[in-house]
Amino acid sequence: MPLSIRSHQRYQKSRRLRRTIINHSRRFTSNNDDTLRRISNLPQQNSTNSFVNQLFNGSTF
Repeated sequence: MPLSIRSHQRYQKSRRLRRTIINHSRRFTSNNDDTLRRISNLPQQNSTNSFVNQLFNGSTF
């Protein structure tokens, strides 16, 4: 196989890979925004468990 054909094939492969990575990251970015919106809309959780209060309120153990 001539060098120019191999070079072109490598170029095409790297282009496909870049496109795949970009599309993948775009999909997860929008999914991340949706997830953060859903989390922010959750009601506040109240707990009387002291371990849970220490864990989520930043107390030392």
